[in-house]
Amino acid sequence: MVVVIITILVVGIVSVGRVVKTNAQIKVTKNTLSLVNNALQEYFNKRKGFPRHSGTVEEINAYLYAWLNELPASQAILSELPEKATELREGAVVTIGGRDFARIVLVDSWTKGSSQQRRELKYINQNDGNFPLLISAGPDGVFDTADDIVSSEI
Repeated sequence: MVVVIITILVVGIVSVGRVVKTNAQIKVTKNTLSLVNNALQEYFNKRKGFPRHSGTVEEINAYLYAWLNELPASQAILSELPEKATELREGAVVTIGGRDFARIVLVDSWTKGSSQQRRELKYINQNDGNFPLLISAGPDGVFDTADDIVSSEI
């Protein structure tokens, strides 16, 4: 009987711990999206448009980060990002206007660092006059599901 009670307590503590950790990761990811939105607004104020690029989620993301770092006001905002909100992709570069930049991508708070658990943020600029979207795949790691975290909803 004592073993059963201890097992139930341990399972309960572990479950609560997971919920607390997930809630903290959601908060950090929302903060990241908010800061990048602010940097995008600064970019728009200076360039009168939002960055556009086609390619994979990672390629678009890397170009977005490089473009935002070209402007001092956007760069200052990006410097406030949580430490683990960016990830350097070794050996890869982004070329803008003939200049090479390190390939740095914006990631959500579920990124673990291994190549199989990279969690890039998705950037969508539909060039329709609306503010672009930044999307995290959320806790389940799959885009287009109910737990996605979308910048327009924070």
